[in-house]
Amino acid sequence: MKLTLTAIAISLIALTSQAQRWELLTPMNVDDIVRNCSFLDEQNGYSVLQSAGTVLKTTDGGQSWSRPWTPGMSPNLYDVEMVSIDTVFTAGVSGEIFRSTDEGESFQEMTTPTSEYLYALEFIDSQIGFAAGFNGVIIKTVDGGTTWEVKETGTTNRLFDIEFVDENNGFACGWNGTVLKTTDQGETWEILDTQHDGALFNCTFPTAQVGYACGFSQTILKTSDGGETWEVQNDGSINTLNYIEFKDELNGWAVGDFGAFFTTSNGGATWNSSTPFGGSALWSGQYVSEDAAFIMGRGIMIKSENDATNWELLKNGVPNSTYHGLHFFSDEVGYAAGRAGALGEGSDRAGIVFTEDGGQTWQQQHIGFSGGWLDIHFSDENHGTVIGGAT
Repeated sequence: MKLTLTAIAISLIALTSQAQRWELLTPMNVDDIVRNCSFLDEQNGYSVLQSAGTVLKTTDGGQSWSRPWTPGMSPNLYDVEMVSIDTVFTAGVSGEIFRSTDEGESFQEMTTPTSEYLYALEFIDSQIGFAAGFNGVIIKTVDGGTTWEVKETGTTNRLFDIEFVDENNGFACGWNGTVLKTTDQGETWEILDTQHDGALFNCTFPTAQVGYACGFSQTILKTSDGGETWEVQNDGSINTLNYIEFKDELNGWAVGDFGAFFTTSNGGATWNSSTPFGGSALWSGQYVSEDAAFIMGRGIMIKSENDATNWELLKNGVPNSTYHGLHFFSDEVGYAAGRAGALGEGSDRAGIVFTEDGGQTWQQQHIGFSGGWLDIHFSDENHGTVIGGAT
């Protein structure tokens, strides 16, 4: 029976069993949001797709991804936290937290004391961790996620991120410019005055004193005194910054809607703005070593191996693509045809792509005009035919 790439892609993304694993070879569908990611090191990490309720795992630095067995997991996942090579947590709607202790082979739902959406996870070590979310909720575990306890926050504003600088000092940020601080390992939380009323979606603290937050209107806030005072470093756009990351006090970047990408090398005194990845919304990321970093978003995964200076698109250069025809000469060499949108554009142009490594990477061979190919077939290695719509 002949299978098109569309059918194969569905199988790779939607079908899995405990006895068999599928490897995701094609770029994720453009409608899938890579909501968050967590890496233990440069090779081992997880990501979650919000719209599909999917957990993806990589053991080769993002070059290939497998989907663990996740029966009954929420259709909306907002965060993932890789605590160790064995242990990983995910969080989502209705207070749901899932834990795996066997390297992602299986996940079990934890009992939590809340039914609020949980947007963020943070673990200090293998036993002590936190989740934050809707209605100002913060819950804490001291036994590796087996049991959780609600902590008083003093706010009903939804909390989108939580981060600990060390075992005692932590911060959370959220709606209406909310920033919370703890100095006693999350037992009590203090509401800080940011002098800002826009939503803050993410925060990062390279030290206990120096921290940054980003959110609506491409806002970037900075504190140099542990959150006591905040200065506005950037704002004014109608777009949103969803994630901010610093590897030290001076060097960092922030990403957001419509491919927004800001970088600084002087602690935010100046921010350089660009859109090098096209118009895809960017949602999350992480420094995983001194040099390596990831950025993830709507149907896109990007990696840098030289300290965020240059970035490569994982999988191939045509993420906004839908393929309908597939023809392989061997396990390694093959073609796919369909709608192959260029980076930052829609997937409404006929395109053909080619792989020499069994689908790990794809190269663009041909881009046409509107329409798309429905099938592709080769009579030999040199002669092929495509059929479909307008070219």
